[in-house]
Amino acid sequence: MSDWEEDDDTLACTVDPFRSPIEMKANSDPFALENEESKLKFGFSNLKVDDKRDNDVFAFGQSESTSSWECSLGRGRGSRAGRGRGNSSCYKCHEEGHLSRDCPKTERNAESYGFGGFDKGNGFKCGENGHLSRDCPQGDGKGARPKMGFNSKSESSNKGKDGGMEEPDVGPRLPHYIPEEIADEDLVDVGIEAGINFENYETIPVKVSGKGPIADPVSSFSDMNVREILIVNIQKARYKNPTPIQKYAVPILVDGRDIMACAQTGSGKTVAYLLPILDYILRKNCDSHAYETTVQPVALILAPTRELAVQIFYEAKKLVRGSILLCRVAYGGASSADQLKKMQVGCHLLVGTVGRLVDYMQRGFLCFSDIKFIVLDEADRMLDMGFLSEIKKIFGHSTMPPHGKRQMLMFSATFPAGVQNLAATFMDNYVFVVVGTVGGANVDVTQQILEVQAADKKNLLVQFIKDMHNSDEEAKILVFVEKKKMADFVGCYLCNHNVKATTIHGDRYQYQRELALSTFRDGTFPVLVATAVAARGLDIRGVRCVINYDLPRDIDEYVHRIGRTGRVGNAGFALSFFNPVEDTALSKDLVKILSNADQEVPDWLKESAERSSLPPDNFNTGVFDVRRERKNGRDYGSEANAGGRNWNSSYLGGPSPVVAAADDNEEWES
Repeated sequence: MSDWEEDDDTLACTVDPFRSPIEMKANSDPFALENEESKLKFGFSNLKVDDKRDNDVFAFGQSESTSSWECSLGRGRGSRAGRGRGNSSCYKCHEEGHLSRDCPKTERNAESYGFGGFDKGNGFKCGENGHLSRDCPQGDGKGARPKMGFNSKSESSNKGKDGGMEEPDVGPRLPHYIPEEIADEDLVDVGIEAGINFENYETIPVKVSGKGPIADPVSSFSDMNVREILIVNIQKARYKNPTPIQKYAVPILVDGRDIMACAQTGSGKTVAYLLPILDYILRKNCDSHAYETTVQPVALILAPTRELAVQIFYEAKKLVRGSILLCRVAYGGASSADQLKKMQVGCHLLVGTVGRLVDYMQRGFLCFSDIKFIVLDEADRMLDMGFLSEIKKIFGHSTMPPHGKRQMLMFSATFPAGVQNLAATFMDNYVFVVVGTVGGANVDVTQQILEVQAADKKNLLVQFIKDMHNSDEEAKILVFVEKKKMADFVGCYLCNHNVKATTIHGDRYQYQRELALSTFRDGTFPVLVATAVAARGLDIRGVRCVINYDLPRDIDEYVHRIGRTGRVGNAGFALSFFNPVEDTALSKDLVKILSNADQEVPDWLKESAERSSLPPDNFNTGVFDVRRERKNGRDYGSEANAGGRNWNSSYLGGPSPVVAAADDNEEWES
């Protein structure tokens, strides 16, 4: 059905070519077709139409029409496939004396009508003469549809995989998200207070190694020789005594040395590197380059996940309250323009994820000429295969100061030997500080491993959560899974069984991720189902239990996951579901971790660990046959494959599971 509207010299017709609406208007140049709401314009006026048919179909370039409408063009008559100009000429060849449906030139004059990209006189599919496009021997049987985008004389971005005119292969536009910052007076409530086991930190052994003189540790915050305003804010944050990593790391950094530091989860590593950095900026009265186009921070802190970057940012803001020091954060998923605008107001310390920072750098909004400190938080993860190439772009930037002109700081709870070797290439005469055991689990976390078949996991999970909430209604429980889809499945399953749960993973929008964390923190949803995005660094008050619904692929990830509870001297509990079909490759490392933390090791787990140590010909349990992979010559310890992760000999002993180079379920952040 055609709907005609006449207004002065303009006549518009809405019809349905290609099953989408088109608006036809007069007083315009050649045809123009734009997406779905397309506009077809003719170069004539005073058009009178005699609509003689219903349910018309307007077909571009067909020599035979399925139906027709007739119109007056001056004194001539025409059809929809006939005279389309202000005279009696054929709209295909622009010659007079015949209608377009009788045009002897069968090839389309596409360029004249805005389709572009086709040679005049040639078939628009193959570019050869002698046949119609619908009869093209090289056609794909999908009709006379052009292979290029509308209004284009070259290949268009909306070209489909088969050459047809399809929608561009892009996802939905991300929502414009500007996160609301926490007020300064509320920053004190962010974080976890020291627990009853905090004093036990004094008994943890500390090892320090490095060339040249090394600064001695201190015993209190007042002995750290930092600015008074920092000490005042430390007291406001209710930090009473420094942890071992803080006692050793702060004097070393104040002394100007590079550092690689390894300490258990929840032991205060963030404050350990923030204090000397903030003290330097305040002491030197560094320029913030306020209201300049290019952001030039003094300190750059790189984090593997957006949530960790935000947490570090607020920890820094907590320590600089009442000072002129400006801290900024940049991470993906939130408004890039808004973040850049705040950074351009002034920036001394910049925290961010690698992808967003590289984007600013490549667009010329970020340079490193003033850099004095670079921090890799969760350094082993930052140097992993998903980040290494981007990290090298930052260090290779033309404005990056060389070794000796800046300090390099690396902190993590796990440092495999291969990562240590790779990290050393970024540092100069560094000091290595180890609190406790490299890669060791937090001794304040009670660990329990249950042998569970895959089909029994979800029912056991519901039962355990309900039992825990019966004894403590406010207990927060963090459930880890390996895959994003599994996170949504488990979250829905819990909700269907009357358990208040929310989810966080890399496929959710950033505002959804931050909302999930916020509602988990305030207890609205006491259960959070998460993937690797929540495995590292996050401080969430009141997390009583961590459940590994799916065990991770390597032991380092396990250590970080269970470290979300039992932080800063508080007691915690970690429950893990061990699937003998999938998790056998991890059993030997689990035995080592449990033994070093003085935890009970089940007999069945010891037997599984023994089976995992069988010769290569008999090593056929579990999903991953790591020994056979090594036998076939795959080197998972190389920088290109694993970012230096020591796959050839796991640091804690036993085979490690094979990790694919680019798994869709990995949580790489931007």
